[in-house]
Amino acid sequence: MKKTHLLAVGAALQLVACFSSSVSPDVVRTKAASDMSCKTKDVTVEQINDGNWKATGCNQSVTYVCSGSNFMSSGMCMREGAVPTSASMQK
Repeated sequence: MKKTHLLAVGAALQLVACFSSSVSPDVVRTKAASDMSCKTKDVTVEQINDGNWKATGCNQSVTYVCSGSNFMSSGMCMREGAVPTSASMQK
């Protein structure tokens, strides 16, 4: 009986992980608006595939790689090809 309970709990956790792994388009839109110095309402986003998004606005187009959301975070997106500069890495 205990083994059955553990299997049920494991399956439920996997199901929650699947549903919580996606990032909201609003997270991508907000990040893109900041990166492109654009108003949020002027940015459109489309999901390319799981974890990858394209944002367009203010005559610019940017691709993002996003990690999923969970109970502690709404997710995080990083501009594809972005490399931290020395100014952003200062102590």
